[in-house]
Amino acid sequence: MRFFTTLTLCAAFGFVTAYEASSSSYAPSVNSLAVQSQSSSKPQPPVKRKLIRTSEVQASTQGQALERQNANEQGISKAPRGKILPNWSIRPDESSIVFKGRQTGDEFTGEFKTFTADIVFHEAALKGASVEAVIDMTSFDAGNKDRNEALPGKEWFFVKSFPQAKFSAYGFAKLDDGRYETQGELTIRDVSLPVKLPFDLTVSDDGVAVMKGSVEIDRSQFGVGQGAWAKGEWVDLNVIVDITIVADKRF
Repeated sequence: MRFFTTLTLCAAFGFVTAYEASSSSYAPSVNSLAVQSQSSSKPQPPVKRKLIRTSEVQASTQGQALERQNANEQGISKAPRGKILPNWSIRPDESSIVFKGRQTGDEFTGEFKTFTADIVFHEAALKGASVEAVIDMTSFDAGNKDRNEALPGKEWFFVKSFPQAKFSAYGFAKLDDGRYETQGELTIRDVSLPVKLPFDLTVSDDGVAVMKGSVEIDRSQFGVGQGAWAKGEWVDLNVIVDITIVADKRF
């Protein structure tokens, strides 16, 4: 009988301790009670409180510790709200986004000079890899005065309404040594379409990565080149985009 009495008291003590810890957050202030008593004379329904077992708290804490351990083993650092922090910092002066097209049969080359990229990439954890790139569409140089004056307009980039283009990569696969492919979404103007980008990647011993990739897109699918320019009679529909990223590993 003493054994069962002692066991009952211990269990009760565990529940009461957890109950007091959880109920402290529900305690109303004196001012709020005064306002409540003045606004209504009707009895208020009892506040439902959830009892938290000590074992549940321990299990939650252990689960969080295990999650942190797994993230550290994969080389992944997480932001306070669960967002994975970028672990590469690009070198803007050594990185480039170049586009190549043809106008009346002659090849021309242009470049976007301003862009940013948040890169999360660990070769051992490709499932967690991602890239969020934002391109300033007003920062281009298309090689001559006529193109530079025409491309910002409504028929082409329409930078007044769409000043940015975006590329979000959400799937990575290793094809060979130093050769990868990413599946992403490219947004130009108000059109978002899936794009596959194969690329080569080398990482030096001191943590400097060089990524080079190339993709061919149909500009007409994004609404770039409208009116007289829509059919490719004067300017080819296909545009090749060459990307070079040089970045330093942060952690």
